[in-house]
Amino acid sequence: MSKTNTAEPDDLTLSLTLTEVHALHKTIGIAIDNLNTKLARNPHGKIAEMVQADLRALVGVQLEVLTLLDEVS
Repeated sequence: MSKTNTAEPDDLTLSLTLTEVHALHKTIGIAIDNLNTKLARNPHGKIAEMVQADLRALVGVQLEVLTLLDEVS
């Protein structure tokens, strides 16, 4: 019986047009704004912890997108 490797890859490669990258940047910005609004309404507790974790993840992705946009400019 073989064991399936369920580990996630360290790197992911996507092929996106510049227009798609700009749209992704805009979408991430909207999601960050929405999470900040949610955090302002519920600044404490379990929901706030989950929102903060989501924000950290999205900010990291947004930084990667901004770096990419800076490199192609």
